[in-house]
Amino acid sequence: IFIAMAENKKMEKIVSLAKRRGFVFQGSEIYGGMAGAYDFGPYGVELLNNIKQSWWRDNVSNRDNFYGLDSAIFQDPKVWDASGHTSGFSDPMAECRKCNTRLRVDKALEKIGVKADEKMSEEEINKLFDKHKEEIKCTKCGGHDFTSAKAFNLLVKSNLGDFTSKGETPVYLPGEASQGIYINYKNIIDSMHPKIPFGIAQIGKAFRNEISPRNFLFRTREFEQADTQFFVRPHENKEAFEKIKEERWKW
Repeated sequence: IFIAMAENKKMEKIVSLAKRRGFVFQGSEIYGGMAGAYDFGPYGVELLNNIKQSWWRDNVSNRDNFYGLDSAIFQDPKVWDASGHTSGFSDPMAECRKCNTRLRVDKALEKIGVKADEKMSEEEINKLFDKHKEEIKCTKCGGHDFTSAKAFNLLVKSNLGDFTSKGETPVYLPGEASQGIYINYKNIIDSMHPKIPFGIAQIGKAFRNEISPRNFLFRTREFEQADTQFFVRPHENKEAFEKIKEERWKW
């Protein structure tokens, strides 16, 4: 408990300093703030741009076998079906029956020392949850009466192009930036004629409907990903992975 309190105080100091020095502001702060959303101030945006420019220079501009990309944020919903995001990109969530506050079950179990993760089936995690419910308190009302855990999909839905307001064909904001690389693989092949091995890189926005965004910039609902995908022949993947891993650590 004391360690957690000390860590929270340290984080509060970092957040306060970032704001005072013009690096990071709470999103929509004048209206009370929005959880999991942050604005980069005058110094913050300069630092962010410097990092992105350095990353792009070292991973694209200075390499002969890497190609840059800036894909659209909105993509056909079939992209997210094919990648498994619409069916498997989820966290286990329960709701307090008294005050309707939502709780991320795997994290609540971890806090009381019970090993659990979001990859467990609903049946597996509910067994643990039912066994330890009395040890878990609602963060708002302190109660112990929760619904069963259910998978909560993290993709953010949009009504882009839906003029019926029925939501029958939702378009999703990207849960990760890499899908734009995969769906443009053939376009890169046809236009740039690269030889394998080669890579595709992009810096793009990602959005996740996090149940409990926390830890300042470390777990947010909107963020940027600097992403590379390297394409090799099947028997070369292990060697390529080790080489790229070493390069990443050096960078």
